[in-house]
Amino acid sequence: MTQGVQNGYTARLLGGKDRGGPRAAIGGGRWAYFLDQMRGRFSKLVLFNLLMLLFCIPLAVLGVLRYTYILAGGQSMPFSGWMFVGFPAYPALQGVGEQVMLSVDRFFGALMVLGLVVAVIGLAGGLNAVRVMIRTGGDFTLRDFWKGIASNAKYAIPGALVCGIPAYLLVLAIDYSLYLLAVGQGSAGWLIAGIVAAAVALVLLALIFLWILSVGANYDGGFFCTLKSAVFLTFRLLPLNLFYGVLVAVPFILLLLGSFFQTLGFVLLILFGIIYMILVWMNYSQWAFDRLVGAEEGAKEERAAQPAKESKAQAYEESLEAATEVKSDLASRPIKPLDDDLALYELPVSFTRGDLQKLRASKDKLDADAKQYAEAHKNDEKYVAYNAHFEQLEKERLEKEQEAQKAAKKKKKRGEGAQ
Repeated sequence: MTQGVQNGYTARLLGGKDRGGPRAAIGGGRWAYFLDQMRGRFSKLVLFNLLMLLFCIPLAVLGVLRYTYILAGGQSMPFSGWMFVGFPAYPALQGVGEQVMLSVDRFFGALMVLGLVVAVIGLAGGLNAVRVMIRTGGDFTLRDFWKGIASNAKYAIPGALVCGIPAYLLVLAIDYSLYLLAVGQGSAGWLIAGIVAAAVALVLLALIFLWILSVGANYDGGFFCTLKSAVFLTFRLLPLNLFYGVLVAVPFILLLLGSFFQTLGFVLLILFGIIYMILVWMNYSQWAFDRLVGAEEGAKEERAAQPAKESKAQAYEESLEAATEVKSDLASRPIKPLDDDLALYELPVSFTRGDLQKLRASKDKLDADAKQYAEAHKNDEKYVAYNAHFEQLEKERLEKEQEAQKAAKKKKKRGEGAQ
């Protein structure tokens, strides 16, 4: 469950900008909660995964075309050949493969950034549907998906461009560095260091992009506020980010293992991969928001409920006040409790006149005993004070009526004098 409102940097950035909706209590930990979400709504999650997959088709097609062009380029390059019979020609092949990669990535990398922009439109809808499911612990509908596209696209599309364009340039930088290493130009040490730095930067960009999606789905603070929060959360929770980032990338990791695992990765991506990645990251990021931002919306909920509580208390006080203005016959006089052996005679199924006389005698005895008790306790303090209160109220009411009558007579006389 959520914690109280925090005072950290992230809380100051995002405080008061929560998109609303109650947060469900989580029992058994987030992993158990995650598995419960998967089991309880698996078929619907598969349908949402297929819907998001439609938006990812352009990116997937570009990835396949890139791979095809790399294979075609490798086959068309003169890695070996014969000029004349008996005279083999071995052209200079250093850097040819790296040059193919650089050429293909320069063209398809730019197109894949645009494909990412199209893909995040579908992710924006899935993020909102998963947010509703996680925050409420309940179900989600197709309406939540389309509503998420309308509300989250303003964060997802700029986030794809802000992170995708630098990633494209970093990939070109890695390709060019590998080409220089292959042809023996430049300092090998510096080139390797640059490749490592670019790879680290790519990982950080991926984490920042994930946080942009998550922050944008949960908080409505403008894109630049979302970007600042995403950058801060990336470095603030870096070890955990790397761990959950690996969990998010499991379907893609399976694709790289080949053989059976590659087939499993394709099936997982098609049926459940995208929604799985969103579920993992949104569950983790919700924990981070609870820890660093706190239960902001819970505080809002309490503040919203406070006037209702006050109105209930006020209504209760008014009801008590109204009750004290109405005299109760039960509270104004002593009533003997049933703490002795006196009881009303019960008639048998077949009764006679004698039984009726016994019944009447028991009633008279009970009445006499009650009157005797009332006479003995009529001067008890609680009855005297209670009756005196209503006598005072009656006196004040009569005085107000007399004053009102006098005022009405004076007004009538002034009216007659004016005529």
